[in-house]
Amino acid sequence: MPRRSRPHPPDGWITRKARADATPDVSDRNLLNWCAMGLLERPRRGSVGFWRADSVPQIHKLKELQRQNPRNADAWFWGLWLDPADYSVPGMRSRILQRLDHALEVIRNTLDEIEPSVDCALKHPRLTSKLRRRGIDSSELRDLLLWAYRVAADIEQQERLDNPDSRVFDTLRKISGIPEKGFPPPDPELGVELMSVAWLRATIETQTPDAFEQLRRDCRAIDRLAALARNIDWRAAEPIVQSAVQSVIGNRQPVPPSIRARKEMRKRPPIPDIVRLSLDVWDDLDYRTMLIAGLNAIRLSPDHSERLTQILGLATGCLELASQYCQSLKT
Repeated sequence: MPRRSRPHPPDGWITRKARADATPDVSDRNLLNWCAMGLLERPRRGSVGFWRADSVPQIHKLKELQRQNPRNADAWFWGLWLDPADYSVPGMRSRILQRLDHALEVIRNTLDEIEPSVDCALKHPRLTSKLRRRGIDSSELRDLLLWAYRVAADIEQQERLDNPDSRVFDTLRKISGIPEKGFPPPDPELGVELMSVAWLRATIETQTPDAFEQLRRDCRAIDRLAALARNIDWRAAEPIVQSAVQSVIGNRQPVPPSIRARKEMRKRPPIPDIVRLSLDVWDDLDYRTMLIAGLNAIRLSPDHSERLTQILGLATGCLELASQYCQSLKT
């Protein structure tokens, strides 16, 4: 009886043997675990079937991410999802939802503890000293933190961030370093106070694949901004930054830094506070999850979606020009 010829893989797919030859240092068990997690597309016809052709570079990328961040699966997901190679990451949405579920659980378990915890944290001498240097009263920061917690927990409150006279928005300005002129409160149509974690989770869960792919592009743009911000020689760019700041705030002189602050500035590049805060938020994967949920909420409004696109595009262009300028000073 003649033997059956083995079927050829469809276009864009390779045999299990071809995949194994290209990735000899990865076991089938490891690959199937990655598939179960959602880091890889499952093979056709089970573990003995065909694999996507682009799974080979994706597996190599996964091995690299694993070496860089052992036991940190979230870093593997984000590393694949943000890569320009457009790897298929079928479990990314589920991973984000798991993070949001964890945030919801924490909120539910700390309803009675949040105010005492905030009060205790604000009594720390180093924190109060730092706030004092920034001109922030500890009670103002307390109001901001509790406001953010109530928004996340979907607790109704009187204070609104979009109010021009909002104390919480004023505190947010001071903490982030955002100047008052040219940066108004958020548009009331956004409904920031309605963006509870539960609502944000629901919008992520029901978002269309195309819209979710737009979030991927948004995050890549932000990751590009973060990379540019880290590589810019902020000391060389400081004259341009200061000139731009003066054009916004006028001739008003900023509060002179303390002796300790001046020593710290000599040790490291003078990265603007808003840039440092943004990098810290982006580097923390819990904050990043909340950020992507917020971006998704903004994308729900066509007008605000267009503005977000313009902001990301303009910010990237500005930082690229700043990076080129600093490089030109060295040559």
